[in-house]
Amino acid sequence: MNIEILPSDYFGQDIKKTTLETTPVFNTVDVTQLYNWYMDNIEVHISKMHLQGRTMLFKFIMEYFVTILSDTKLLYFTESFQPEIDENYLTDMDVDILSKYIENNGIPVYLDNDSNARRVLARMETKLGEFKMMIKKHLRLYGIDLSRTGIEENELCGIYIPFGWDEIKTDIVYFRSQDIEAYTRLYPYDKKLVITLVRVTPLDIDKLGGLVYLTTVLEKAVEPVYGQLG
Repeated sequence: MNIEILPSDYFGQDIKKTTLETTPVFNTVDVTQLYNWYMDNIEVHISKMHLQGRTMLFKFIMEYFVTILSDTKLLYFTESFQPEIDENYLTDMDVDILSKYIENNGIPVYLDNDSNARRVLARMETKLGEFKMMIKKHLRLYGIDLSRTGIEENELCGIYIPFGWDEIKTDIVYFRSQDIEAYTRLYPYDKKLVITLVRVTPLDIDKLGGLVYLTTVLEKAVEPVYGQLG
């Protein structure tokens, strides 16, 4: 049995059991196009997990980038903190956390006979950075701005947190209105993926755990899965 734990599992539990200062707003985003691009340009080159129908690496990378961009936005709003490194590019910290998740979950990755997760991801740095920028651009289509400048000048600054996923296995049999070519363009990996993001405010983040809350959840989510189960 494959056990998968994502940051959204922690965020979801915390939001459900915490009395927040404001009413959270839930946003559903179809990320199938992002998944298709990610598969074509990243995962099929470094892993064969998709052959097992598993999407956990994509989901973690997606949640990680959303969370880290939200954390930067939160710090910018509350502390006027501006990181020296451009938020659009991959950092050493990004590579460290992503590789730790891969190693602690036993996800096999390799590139040119190199199976060291950190080195493999470092070699995919350009594509991962491009994926990070694509996430920001795609979410803007749904009215979700994760950039530092995309903030309201009041306490209602929107911070977006991953809350959960809907994953639907698609099949041409159930899409009779489309020909095979059209179906393949939409669902080349026979998956439809929708992420739910919850919009909270800095006041809510204080209730959830303060400025360190988002990064603390990420740190917990990368620990070995059986350790997280107690």
